[in-house]
Amino acid sequence: MTEVDDLFLSRADRRALSDRLRQIPIWLTTELDTAICREVAMSESAAVRAPGETPLVFNDRASQAAHHLLDTLGYWVEEICTLANLDWPGSGRADHYAKWLDWHLIDLAKLPEGQRAHRDIDQAINRAIAAVDKAKQPEFAGPCQSDLQGVACDGVYVRPGQLHKTCDGCGIRCDVQQMQQQMRDEISTRLYPAHELASALSIVTRQPVAYERVRNWIRRGRLIPATTVGEPRFYMSDAIDLINRQGGAA
Repeated sequence: MTEVDDLFLSRADRRALSDRLRQIPIWLTTELDTAICREVAMSESAAVRAPGETPLVFNDRASQAAHHLLDTLGYWVEEICTLANLDWPGSGRADHYAKWLDWHLIDLAKLPEGQRAHRDIDQAINRAIAAVDKAKQPEFAGPCQSDLQGVACDGVYVRPGQLHKTCDGCGIRCDVQQMQQQMRDEISTRLYPAHELASALSIVTRQPVAYERVRNWIRRGRLIPATTVGEPRFYMSDAIDLINRQGGAA
């Protein structure tokens, strides 16, 4: 059980799962579709085809990953509907199930098998991401630059090196470099609990920083909390100093 007696997923787990689920409709399903059946140019020695016909290459690995993702999400949607007595949302693609699960994370957290659901969904997403061309995987650039009232966007994902991106949510054309700098500036000045610090460090330093590494710093007294009122929180700058000194070895 967690901080709420009838929940089997902590607030941090629910937040992490929500972030992962939102990747599915934002970019992952589109990239899987592309990876499954990608148009390619054929050499002169290739099989003869009709004039103007574009050959398609079937990627079985990506197809299996996409089916696994769909089946996993659909299974847990069905489990929640059955145990929570909710209406079935209808069959659909992975992005349909992902949005539904994101809206019903509390219902998922009430399942005794909530931790298993979290692991299953994480593994399915990881498998899908691994099936996508890694050189083309989008990265989070920051919150949308739109100032339109009443418009809430999920954030902007871009290709490495991309300078501008039109937000899929509101249609605003965003300056990627400005967004990334604003996000790094904002992140670096905040106080973070330990479980959020690793993710924030990964964004700012552009290198993966494991949560266990942050925990080791804290256990060994190398990273001191700036405040101990409630949940201990830490300065980003202190953690970056540790990374810069001898690679921040834990």
